[in-house]
Amino acid sequence: MKEYKDKLKSEQQWHTSTVNTKHFLNSKWFFSYKRNDFNYIFPKQQLSKCIIRTIKSNNPSVLIAPLGTGDDIKYIRPLAGDIHGIDISREAVEKISHGTINKHVGDISNMNMFADNQFDIVLVPLFFHHFVKYGFSNFLKEIYRVLKPGGHFFAIEPSSFYPLNSIIKCIKKATGNITGAVEDETSFSPFLLSNAMKHSGFVNVKVIGAGFVHNRTPIFIAKLINKITYPLLKLPFIKYFAWMCIFYGKK
Repeated sequence: MKEYKDKLKSEQQWHTSTVNTKHFLNSKWFFSYKRNDFNYIFPKQQLSKCIIRTIKSNNPSVLIAPLGTGDDIKYIRPLAGDIHGIDISREAVEKISHGTINKHVGDISNMNMFADNQFDIVLVPLFFHHFVKYGFSNFLKEIYRVLKPGGHFFAIEPSSFYPLNSIIKCIKKATGNITGAVEDETSFSPFLLSNAMKHSGFVNVKVIGAGFVHNRTPIFIAKLINKITYPLLKLPFIKYFAWMCIFYGKK
């Protein structure tokens, strides 16, 4: 396992990585950026709905960690007041041009630029599956620290129970890293994060399915599957087999 500081360097480099478009599995028949982007919209929309249903306060203060490309701003902007974002990549942060967000460069396990009890909401999109080998407790403790009492934690992550994952892992072993993914990022059991949240002090911990469509699914098929499987997202047991799961906890 890499030293943590080396891991952070690889995360910084990930923002400049590219898909190997010469590989046949990345040809137009199997992949496109348009298809990839579309298939993240549905689960992010479910996350946004979950936040809107949960939050009762007006103009809550929000931290997006990590900020990434800034794509998640549009899902939180309609309901939020003061918005901050943090990411390990200075290059990624500097590319974000939204004038309504306070941007910070830093490590989520040590967010010393923020005070205790500062935020009503901490949104953590697609982060923990990059750090499965390092554990979640240090990040969760820091997130818990910066949340106000009664504040809300939301995350969205890929589930290892998703039926296609075993096939995808076999293909990855055979082809190597053709997608530009970080070397050790991986889906994981939803119970791994939900249990870690409870151990870090979060209460009312919940897991909700966010979508059953993998990002390589053709758009016309994805629309059909999303419509058919929408009622399954909250069902006990079934929800854990979604491609993406939403995690909620309260301080």
